[in-house]
Amino acid sequence: MKKIFIIIFAIICAFYVTEEVISLFLNFPKFGVEKKVLGITSLVNRGEIYKPYSSYVNNEDGYKIFRRNNEGLPGTDIINSDTSRYLLVLGNSFVEGYQVRPDSLATSKFQRLCDSYSPKYQVVNLGVSGHDAMDLWLRVNYFEKIFPPSGVFLVITEFNLFNHQGTLDFALPSDFGRNIESPGMKIKLWIRNTSSYINLLATAYKYYKGINESPELETGDISPDWMKQVSADTSLNASLGLGRCLLEYRNQYGNKFIAVSILQDANQNNAISGFCGANHIHFKASPILVPQYEIKGSGHLTTEGNTKLGELLYESRKEYLDK
Repeated sequence: MKKIFIIIFAIICAFYVTEEVISLFLNFPKFGVEKKVLGITSLVNRGEIYKPYSSYVNNEDGYKIFRRNNEGLPGTDIINSDTSRYLLVLGNSFVEGYQVRPDSLATSKFQRLCDSYSPKYQVVNLGVSGHDAMDLWLRVNYFEKIFPPSGVFLVITEFNLFNHQGTLDFALPSDFGRNIESPGMKIKLWIRNTSSYINLLATAYKYYKGINESPELETGDISPDWMKQVSADTSLNASLGLGRCLLEYRNQYGNKFIAVSILQDANQNNAISGFCGANHIHFKASPILVPQYEIKGSGHLTTEGNTKLGELLYESRKEYLDK
């Protein structure tokens, strides 16, 4: 019995020391997830809602620890008031921007430019890694209940829907937006939110299992030549890929919706422009995804690249929403 007690005591001491090293010296954050919600992503059918001011780590351009805002989202704080007009910015990891300081994000630059015009506008960064236009449509349907949008911006960084193929189903599931409150989930969240060490192990395991790997490109996407031929009357043919998503955003948000492309390929931008013009969708493009504005010439956006994107978003708002 004495040996068992000594072993247990040694394990507890070892865990405590490891926890202190990871949390205090490496400053590795705890999980920071407040809850998991059903239906707001198609990747695993549940999305994570983060706690206000929770921390996160990124090592693409050196080991860095940053903090989310007062709503648990990337970027600067959001002012919530009866007079606030929310501008929701959707995108993948290029919009999420975990690689640079929160005040250097494209959405933070967008916010500062809006402040100079009218403080009533509040920019909400809804970017999340690995999400395509279809996933983001699910995400905005959840967050629009929290931030009723005066504008919705979809930042296009991929010409393909890399998570989907074929005909898309935009019908929300019956349990859409429901919090997962099972005892097992509560225990998992408590453990990872309590221990940096456990969160580090869980994060490493996810990467090992390949959960965070980019999915392969799917086949149900729209070619440039095909998109040029699509008109507002061809809803059946427009049931695939990016074009179908753009139509769904337009149908839901009307003139409040703006598609913003930062693709480098001029042919792809011209194809999307033609499609948007034929279907009465606001569109703005600038080739920001170039080595000059990418970390190490091929990664996510640098601070300068984020500034360029923030300015593009602001120009889009002025052109289409300030009328």
